Amino acid sequence: CHALSFLHPARNKTVASVNVSTTTHAANIPTAFKNDVIRAIRHKMVLQKTINTDWNWEKSMGQTIAVNRTVNWEKQVKTPDSNITATAYKPTEELLYIDTFEYSAAQIEDFAKLFIADAVLTDIRDAQAYVLNRGIETAISNTYQSFSQTITGTAYNSEVTWAQLVKGSEMLISAGIDVDAGNVHLVISPQQSSVFKQMNQFMDANLGGSKNEFDKAVLARDKVLGATIVSSNFLRAPGAGGHDMAMYFKDAVYLVFAQKPTWFEDWRGLALGTLCGFKQAYGMKRSYRHAETPGSTTLTDNWAISIPGV
Repeated sequence: CHALSFLHPARNKTVASVNVSTTTHAANIPTAFKNDVIRAIRHKMVLQKTINTDWNWEKSMGQTIAVNRTVNWEKQVKTPDSNITATAYKPTEELLYIDTFEYSAAQIEDFAKLFIADAVLTDIRDAQAYVLNRGIETAISNTYQSFSQTITGTAYNSEVTWAQLVKGSEMLISAGIDVDAGNVHLVISPQQSSVFKQMNQFMDANLGGSKNEFDKAVLARDKVLGATIVSSNFLRAPGAGGHDMAMYFKDAVYLVFAQKPTWFEDWRGLALGTLCGFKQAYGMKRSYRHAETPGSTTLTDNWAISIPGV
């Protein structure tokens, strides 16, 4: 909990810095604050748009959401004068738990609030909302390292090549994903985004042959091989260097809010101050499904690919 104390002169001295020679009249040179702030660096939030957030939570569900899984049933051959044999498959379900409860709070004393600029008070609220959303973005990107599939040849600190992207697209197609349906994302680091702008890396794309046509076909539309390109500053950067990137179908990861970031405020009499901030409650998990083979009850996450890179 971040506290803003009352501006006691012995504890909160403002040091005036002037760009003129110090004279005996330095005390007469005033210092004033603009009603503005230099905001801390805040990156763009993009990853929540790449996963499934369509599951709805209701209070009657408690902390657990269960979803049925189905299998592809086997076919049988009927011979004359024989009875059919029914196959029994034990139904399975996927469980998602609402198990993450987070908040960001500040206590602002009433007397201090008299002297704090409105821009600073507004930024306190913006920063609290930002940090909660940032936590979700990093939680999403931290799942990439756990995807069971990886494109052969990709490695930390190595640029992802066109041939490797083609292989990744083939892997998703083999998993039954329609990569042209608009629900596949290629999440990359800013460093890999710069690689995409180097034409010598992708001239074999067969997208027109000229730079202008290539930019129009790929970069301008932010798509490559049917996957929407998303660049994020919140990708995991392991000790080996580089980043964990990924290509995946939207349903590879589920996020369910029991409470989206919600503002709260409470005045505290003894403190003569206001406790305020944001809170949220959610659950998130990687999703698995049964393999395509008839009768198979094996679980797979082959609709997602981990891509270590730059």
